Amino acid sequence: MVTAMADTALQLIIFFMASTTYDAPNLAEINLPQSETQTSESEYIYLSLTRDGMVYLGKEELSLDGLRVYLSNRQDQRNKVVSVFADKNMQYREIAVVLTILQEQEFLNVLFMTQPKKDDGSGK
Repeated sequence: MVTAMADTALQLIIFFMASTTYDAPNLAEINLPQSETQTSESEYIYLSLTRDGMVYLGKEELSLDGLRVYLSNRQDQRNKVVSVFADKNMQYREIAVVLTILQEQEFLNVLFMTQPKKDDGSGK
C-alpha cells in the first residue's frame, strides 16, 4: 500500500513538472537594436585533389605554388572552411603537402569530404 502511494505521488510530481511552463518575468520593456546580416559569397573553399596529383580550386587548375599564392592573397578569408575532395587512390604524402600549405597560410578549418558507403544489405 505504501509503495503504491509513493508511485502515485512520484507520477503526480513528474506530471506537474512536465506540464508546467515557466515564463521569465518581463521586468522592463527593452527595445533591442536591429542588425543586418552580411551574406558572404561562400563560407567554403573547395579543393579537389586528383589521383595524378593535380589540385583544383573549384574548376580552376592550380599548381602547389599557385595554391600557396592564392591562399596568401586571401588572408582575410582564413576563417572559411576548406573542403578537400581527395581521390581515394591518392598517396597520403601528396595530401600532406596540401595540408602543409594550408597550415602555413593559417587556413586551419579543413573538412575531408567523403561519399557515404552504399548499403550492401549485409547489415554491417
